[in-house]
Amino acid sequence: MTRTIKDPRQLVLDDLYQVPPARPATPGSLRIADAVCEAMSAALKASCLSRSEICTRMSDLTLDRITEPMLNAWTAASHGRHRFPLEYAAAFETAAETACLIELLASHRGSLVLHGREAQDAQLGWVRRQLTQLRAAERTLLREASR
Repeated sequence: MTRTIKDPRQLVLDDLYQVPPARPATPGSLRIADAVCEAMSAALKASCLSRSEICTRMSDLTLDRITEPMLNAWTAASHGRHRFPLEYAAAFETAAETACLIELLASHRGSLVLHGREAQDAQLGWVRRQLTQLRAAERTLLREASR
């Protein structure tokens, strides 16, 4: 019989991260053009850099010419035909110091994006869970072998 001792001081990683449920794949459920515009606009407003500085950084990162009018067209709801190219997503997030696009995509697919220390904590939790399962399997095998 396995004994489980709960230490109230011990954090349980499952309780720390709320993974959003995947949205049902119904017609139109992944039409996220407006959400992309909104997320980018919010990131631009929250950034301490100007749109011009972000465009310059994006241009440096991609070696493509990205101008402020292009960025404005991508983030304006009224410019529905000017869609933001996915190939620039990493450059935008790096330049604006945000993770808004990857978090938006993850939330639509029922995933969670962890950064830095959060990712290490989650990995540690996974390793500990694997160790617990392996120890239980070891005990079962030893018990069966002793019969």
